Amino acid sequence: MTRFFDKCGYVLEIEMIDLHSGNAWERDFFETGALQYDDGRDAYRVEDVGFLADRADDYMLGRGDFYGDLPGREQTTCSWCITATVDTGRIKDRRKAAGYTQQQLAQFIGATQKQVSTWESGTNEPSLRHLKAIAKVLACRVDDLI
Repeated sequence: MTRFFDKCGYVLEIEMIDLHSGNAWERDFFETGALQYDDGRDAYRVEDVGFLADRADDYMLGRGDFYGDLPGREQTTCSWCITATVDTGRIKDRRKAAGYTQQQLAQFIGATQKQVSTWESGTNEPSLRHLKAIAKVLACRVDDLI
């Protein structure tokens, strides 16, 4: 499994396995030798993890640059997921800029003040439902909070 992250805070974890040898080869596929590695994140820095996921999909499905019969593709498995971590400071900063207390934000989104406090302290992360509600109340996009 190899990890990549981008400037928006998205993380891609991907594994491409050769079924004959059992070797992972996603690092070769994405030419990681040319990428900056971040030890703290245990991941490679890229511009857009979605682009990498699309490239892997194109390879597995024989689309785009990989159109046609590529020997070995049928001998490869590929699994990946993209995740994002909420930047707790962004919620707090945007809430304060909007002039809301934790209690007010909680009331607007159907949560408790304690939940908002744990999100802002990094103890817990809001659910996607709450994250969407926070973005709506604070007049921003979900992407602005991660």
